[in-house]
Amino acid sequence: MNRKLFHLPLITVISLLMFALGCGLGGDFGNLTLTEKETALNELPGESQIMSILTTNSEDLGIYWLDLDSHKIYLAKKLDTGMPPPKEMVTWTGSDLVYGSRVDGFFSLAPDGTSQQVTEFDYPGQLAKNGEKILRFKECAPDESGSSYTITPLDSFPEPPLICVPRHANSDKTAWYLLKPIWNPYLTKVDFVLSKRRGASDDLAIEWSKLIHVTASGEREEIIDLGEFYPSWIENDIQPRPDGNAFYLFNEETGNASIIDSQGATLVDFTTLDIQLPDLERTRRFSWSPDSQKAILFFESCPQGSDPCGRVIVLVDENFSQLREILTLPAEHRIQDIVWAPNGDQLGLITKIHQGIDDPPRIFIIDLRDASTTEYIFPTQFIVESVEWLR
Repeated sequence: MNRKLFHLPLITVISLLMFALGCGLGGDFGNLTLTEKETALNELPGESQIMSILTTNSEDLGIYWLDLDSHKIYLAKKLDTGMPPPKEMVTWTGSDLVYGSRVDGFFSLAPDGTSQQVTEFDYPGQLAKNGEKILRFKECAPDESGSSYTITPLDSFPEPPLICVPRHANSDKTAWYLLKPIWNPYLTKVDFVLSKRRGASDDLAIEWSKLIHVTASGEREEIIDLGEFYPSWIENDIQPRPDGNAFYLFNEETGNASIIDSQGATLVDFTTLDIQLPDLERTRRFSWSPDSQKAILFFESCPQGSDPCGRVIVLVDENFSQLREILTLPAEHRIQDIVWAPNGDQLGLITKIHQGIDDPPRIFIIDLRDASTTEYIFPTQFIVESVEWLR
């Protein structure tokens, strides 16, 4: 035995031993049983609820199945080492798991364990839920000085851009445009925030920002005027409802939120809902259920000015008339991602506590019908990159 261990504090020795044991193959870590033998989805119980987890495990990149009923996690397929695809390039189509590589194209993993390359085109972008097309950025104009987006089949070259606007920021007063896509992966449909600007940096002037729809013939139809101060660098301030008939809007300037229909008419003003929870402060974070019947809001609870604040997850009913507190996460938990069960009755929160090697990633599964919660603690060496709820 290395005698230097005896000069370390006991808690440090225990932590090192636990980490070393956690890096082995198979066994029990966290509260999950880990199996490192490649296992096909079809080999798992047909009645079990299953998630796919794309993760880096120590130095390996792999896809795992998480059986929520048995608390077991199985290796589905080891992938070539390298950068994992972003969550926007991973989707469960209902029959296959489709995932993209930054350099090698797209692949699919079938329930019987077979894997095949879908295409060699390595388009970065945002996949549609059906795994057949991808929204990608494309430079446009003869000198490639414009911004555009195109919805491209995975197995073909890019189609003509939906819209092309000049994007050259300079110190003079030449007009240019900031273009941000509002992607609906359920319908393979995109709308845009278009913001007209002049100048740059300290001389930047924003003339207007609008949410627009681009027709098949290229005409631009305004949905709603967002005002000149729309903070287009903030993600998730506008979220389309999966059925395409409404949008969630968050106004950074005022802190207000609303739901509008596809024509821009206000359906819900959240200032009338906030009075139901006077001791909580609403954040910009929001998530639609896949069936468009529910939504989740995120509030902060800061008793006596505590910092950081706890996260309070609140369910909104389908009529947006009633708020119901579901769960309060301790302040040290940081929410990395949100995933819904296909039927919209359950919600998964992927969280991480950034306080050292003994703080593994976790998934909290919340049953929205009775607010019951189950916690899944991953092996310490796992880094969860993306999660899909299969069934």
